[in-house]
Amino acid sequence: MRPLKITMSAFGPYAGETVIDMECLGSNGIYLITGDTGAGKTTIFDAITYALYGNASGDTRKAGMLRSKYATPDTPTFVELVFLYKEKAYTIKRNPEYERPSKKGDKMVPQKAEVVLTLDDGEIITGNKDVENKVKDIIGVDCNQFRQIAMIAQGEFKKLLLSSTEDRKKIFREIFKTKNYEIFQEKLKDNVRVLSNEYENIKRSVAQYVDGILCPMDCGDEVLVEKAKKGEMLFEDVASLIDNLVLKDKEAYEHLQIQLKELSTRCSVIDEKVKESQKRKELVLLELETRNKLKAATDMRIHWKGELGRCEKEESHREQLISEIARIESILPRYQECARIEKRNEECSKELVKSEEKISALTKEAERIVKLNVSLKEEMTQYSNIGEERLALVAQKEKLDEKTEVLNKAKLGLKEYYTLSEQYKRAVEKYNELQKEYDDKKQYYDGQERIFFSEQAGLLASTLTDNEPCPVCGSLRHPKPAICLENAPTQAELNALKIVVEELMNKVSLASKNAGDIKKDAENKESNLMELLSVEGEKCTIDDAQEIIENRNKENTEKFNKIKEEIELIDSKIKRSKELEELLPQNEEKLAQINDMVVELKNDSAGKKVLIRQLASQIESMKKEFEHENSDEAKMVISKLREEEAVQKKQYETAKDNYNKYDKEAGILENSIAEYKKQISQLEDIDITGLLEERKGLGEEQKKLELLGNEAYRRYNNNADIKSKLAKLSDNMSDTEERLTWIKALSDTANGRIDGKEKIMLETYIQMTYFERIISKANLRLSKMSNNQYKLVRRKEADNKVSQSGLELDVIDYYNGSIRSVASLSGGEQFKASLALALGLSDEVQSSAGGISIDAMFIDEGFGSLDDESLEQAIATLISSCGENRLVGIISHVSSLKNRLDKMIIVKKNANGTSVSIEV
Repeated sequence: MRPLKITMSAFGPYAGETVIDMECLGSNGIYLITGDTGAGKTTIFDAITYALYGNASGDTRKAGMLRSKYATPDTPTFVELVFLYKEKAYTIKRNPEYERPSKKGDKMVPQKAEVVLTLDDGEIITGNKDVENKVKDIIGVDCNQFRQIAMIAQGEFKKLLLSSTEDRKKIFREIFKTKNYEIFQEKLKDNVRVLSNEYENIKRSVAQYVDGILCPMDCGDEVLVEKAKKGEMLFEDVASLIDNLVLKDKEAYEHLQIQLKELSTRCSVIDEKVKESQKRKELVLLELETRNKLKAATDMRIHWKGELGRCEKEESHREQLISEIARIESILPRYQECARIEKRNEECSKELVKSEEKISALTKEAERIVKLNVSLKEEMTQYSNIGEERLALVAQKEKLDEKTEVLNKAKLGLKEYYTLSEQYKRAVEKYNELQKEYDDKKQYYDGQERIFFSEQAGLLASTLTDNEPCPVCGSLRHPKPAICLENAPTQAELNALKIVVEELMNKVSLASKNAGDIKKDAENKESNLMELLSVEGEKCTIDDAQEIIENRNKENTEKFNKIKEEIELIDSKIKRSKELEELLPQNEEKLAQINDMVVELKNDSAGKKVLIRQLASQIESMKKEFEHENSDEAKMVISKLREEEAVQKKQYETAKDNYNKYDKEAGILENSIAEYKKQISQLEDIDITGLLEERKGLGEEQKKLELLGNEAYRRYNNNADIKSKLAKLSDNMSDTEERLTWIKALSDTANGRIDGKEKIMLETYIQMTYFERIISKANLRLSKMSNNQYKLVRRKEADNKVSQSGLELDVIDYYNGSIRSVASLSGGEQFKASLALALGLSDEVQSSAGGISIDAMFIDEGFGSLDDESLEQAIATLISSCGENRLVGIISHVSSLKNRLDKMIIVKKNANGTSVSIEV
């Protein structure tokens, strides 16, 4: 990674926007960043690290502290970095959170922290997390690693040199991509944990199954079973015990089944004999019961046979009843026809009455319409000139609308005038406040300026010597030299105060202009308002305008309401006129329709009268033929005849059905009695009392044997199931134990947990190879810088057998032949060792397969701890390390470096912030 251009705005001491074009420094060699203390040299490194990672180059400066205190409130704070990585250019722009002026109003509002990364293909990435991940993907290191191998800030030199194994492991993990080894170590630990849990679960399952072993009382194995449940027996002995118990229960169960079978056979013989005896008794009872039923059925057959003979004698009378019913039913339609004609006659009479009533009503309605039309025609004559009256009123209303619109504009203009007047009042107050503040600050500045110039005279006077000419006037005598004043301002303080005074003067000018603009707007509003009111023919002042507008609005409202009422009255008359124009023709048409209806109704009434006379004559003729008064009386006679016929018919059918029923039932019962006698003769008549006693004893014995059999079978099934499950668990336990043994050994080895040996993890072991190469490359530099006195070596043995080791660092001192900790080196020696180690790390990173490209390094201070010879050696080492494609930037106050290096970034501090220039 090599920076091409840095743009800083309101960042640290840089008040405005500052651009540093680093392409002119070239792609290799060393350049110096020099300048005044506090001018912002380290801020350049901060800007690079902040742009990439959102943090400063060192731990002492946080992102929230980077807003420039010299910047104006409206100057934005941001850093934009254009950098090159593997021939691809990237641009990243980032700003912290800070307070800025609101776009609306005078208050300050928070500006959120933002970041935008533009890739070489133009793709844009935003969001802190996404940009952070992408920068890490591009460069290959995070912020902490970048500060270890590329950006070595003040106070950071010793970190890499004095880091512990654990800290170096984290650095090397990302740089040399050894994360997979750590993952492998963790997976091994997870596998050990899983297998351990699995093995313990199997052991618990075995104990649970053994605890479920069953054995009968007094079988001789109770003691062994109890020992097995307490875990006092070997797994093989437990299996043998279960086999023995299963075999015993199986034999016991089979023996009990044989006994049960013999008992079942004996019980079946007894049950069969008892069943035959019970069946014979049931047949005897059935025969007796059937004889009783036969006697009852025979008696009923005789009774119904006599009833049937009587009903057959009365059958001829029932046939006469049927013939009479048929004759009367044939006359019924004539009764219905006569009733229909009577109903028609009645309806015609009613319709005739209604027609005559309707004729009377229509005649009266016609007379009413004639009178109504006469009055409507008289009313029409009143609305002849109504349209002209309405037009005149509408014209008056439109004039009032125009006046109201003018008054509304005047009312709005007056409101705007009052608003501007208030704004003008506040603007004048603001101007007066700023003018007073400016006068006070200007007076204070003038006083401080006089003190400053007096102080210059005092400083000059302090250099005067008698008999030597004054540099101002040339006099050899100095009788009253000026005296230096206490608390005199510096040039920087005076310049800062001057800036404040000038800013206040600008604010006063702007406030004055703002007040003038508002006043002008108010005067224009007043002029326009007076012009509007003068249209109404009345002149007034601005103070009278409100009252005049309200009075005129009130008058216009009263006139408007009166005209509106008159128009509404005329509109109602116009509406009535239109209604009359439509109503008169409608009434004439209705009158003609009524006359037509009266003629039609009179003709219809004459026809109905003739029909009524004809129907009455027909009814009188038909009634002379009837035997009964009406059809209802005829139907009543028919109903009585049918009831009599139905009673006779039912008696006949009942007698016939009952006779057939009991005759059939007697035949069936006689057959059943014969069958019962036959079956009884085939069965032996025996006493079953003794058999039942024997059967009861056999049943009780059978229950005891079944209970014992069930217990034996339950124990057999339970123990056989336990045997099967323990057999499976045995194989699984052996396999799990074997896997756990070798996985744990492998995990202990990979995670550095072998008892009695150094705690070196697999990942650390891999990193040791890289560390050895880094040390080898570092020693090439350290040997030169220390005149072959020092050599870095990896510590071979750990301080203890508990802590992780393998990446500790010692130093060989060839002057006295000792090997000691790098922490024992002096400050200058530690700087040289740290520099050598950083360069060695950078070389190794770039030379590794798929390594990270470090095209630029940045070193902040540290050279001040070196003597002249060591400084020369360090610079020579850095120059030789640059090669063709590495650029090294150094921040230092060591003045001799300015003469040794021909490329410099010079940072100067002034009252307005910091400026930067580059010399090549």
